[in-house]
Amino acid sequence: MKRKKVSIRDIAKELKLSPTTVSFVLNGRALEHRINQDTCDLVLTKAKKLNYIAPQKKIKEKNILLLGMEAKNNNKFMYLDEVGDEILKELSLKGWNFHYGQGFDIDINELRKYNSIFIRVTGENEQNARKFIEKIEEEGIYPAILGRLFREFKCLSVDIDNYSGGWIVAKHLFENGHRNIAIVKGVSGEQHTEERLRGFKDFFNNENIEIRDDMIWGDGGFWIPEANRITVENLKSGLKPTAIFYMCDAMALGGYYGLKELGLSISQDISIIGFDNDKMIKNLDINITTIKILSDNVGMRFAKILDEAVINNQLDQMQILCSAQLVEGNSVAKIIN
Repeated sequence: MKRKKVSIRDIAKELKLSPTTVSFVLNGRALEHRINQDTCDLVLTKAKKLNYIAPQKKIKEKNILLLGMEAKNNNKFMYLDEVGDEILKELSLKGWNFHYGQGFDIDINELRKYNSIFIRVTGENEQNARKFIEKIEEEGIYPAILGRLFREFKCLSVDIDNYSGGWIVAKHLFENGHRNIAIVKGVSGEQHTEERLRGFKDFFNNENIEIRDDMIWGDGGFWIPEANRITVENLKSGLKPTAIFYMCDAMALGGYYGLKELGLSISQDISIIGFDNDKMIKNLDINITTIKILSDNVGMRFAKILDEAVINNQLDQMQILCSAQLVEGNSVAKIIN
């Protein structure tokens, strides 16, 4: 009878550790994740005792499974479409074969057919994507991530520098005299939301200015209707910010309509600023100040790194950040304190 191949999960189960911890030790990443030496010794001893053999692949052809592409052409993620299209174009030129899937409920034997799995991550699928990546990492399949940075995994990822974007927004409002600022969040706990908020708050902390809890409004869910509702409800409650930071342009559009509904003038009564430089805000009667994502040649770099990593079996954690840049419109007034 053929003996079952020992997996990382088998070792983790015997030692009552998480598969992620065992994977980090066996893949030489214990130090960067601060796993103590005793745990490392336990894992390595058990792996040797169970005759664990790390998965190896011979590259006959380069197959990549594409997941999350059903979100493509959603206006909320325009920059992702541009970068994703460039990545796929470059991978095609390098001889990769594309296979499309939907959802993350895929049998592990099916997944082993692929050298890499390219996942387009959004706020809606972030948590499921995280669990899925943990599963495929054990199998030696290299995850390629568009739209999030999963620092706990050995994967290649590309995303916006959300922290810097939040900082730039805060700096622009500060330099224009704004101190009493409301923030309409995206989704609490979601990476983009938390990083943009952290960058924004860190700037004001450096200026010894506190962002009050009652001025952090949400969650807007990155949707127009929710941002509209949140804006109207909070302003009707008596809160009076001089400016509102919307964490994406779709929400800024919702806020634009909400202010119009209340008879308020944008810039003169309340300033607004968005994020993403989305085309949906380009045909209004005011130019909304926003953040542009600089993604020149990012797709080409991403494809090159992925191709070489798989060919050379050097599946390391690598990240590419798209820089953030202010696009100044006329929706932010300069006020005198």
